[in-house]
Amino acid sequence: MSEKTAEATLVARAKDGDTTAVAELLSKMDGLCRWGLRMVNWTGEIEDGLQEGRLGILIALEKFNLDGVASFGTYAGWWVRKSLQRAMTTREYNVEENIEKEQEQTQIAGITFSPAELGEVSDMVSGLPKEEQALVSMRFTEGLTYETMGKRLGCHKYIASIRLQRVLAAIREKLGV
Repeated sequence: MSEKTAEATLVARAKDGDTTAVAELLSKMDGLCRWGLRMVNWTGEIEDGLQEGRLGILIALEKFNLDGVASFGTYAGWWVRKSLQRAMTTREYNVEENIEKEQEQTQIAGITFSPAELGEVSDMVSGLPKEEQALVSMRFTEGLTYETMGKRLGCHKYIASIRLQRVLAAIREKLGV
């Protein structure tokens, strides 16, 4: 049996509800999911991306026409990419929302650092590890955005905001705020 015929048989079994065939198909299409991660420049956890890609494969399986001309892999590639793009868009929206909440929380706590105020807490800041000192300096002395901070640190802007949030929490705790 040729590879194309074997794939078509597996897809037909999976469409008929054979859970073993679905599991085998998902396993065989793992490379397609990894390809999708590269195509959309996935920046999140790899396993999360693979799960999103597998969801795309399941959608493709549901919508695939067995009598069509395209192979299942070709058809599924489009759905994998679409599923990953949708997940990234949703994730980016949530990241922006979390960053805004973190900024509001900082203002609610009554701590807004300006370059002058940074001098007042310099003793506290100088007692922090170098990376944490750099975070405070980047955000409040240089006025960098989280995106720029993330690029400098070699991480996503969400990670930069979380790191800074932890540093600010430690400073708040020392200040008793």
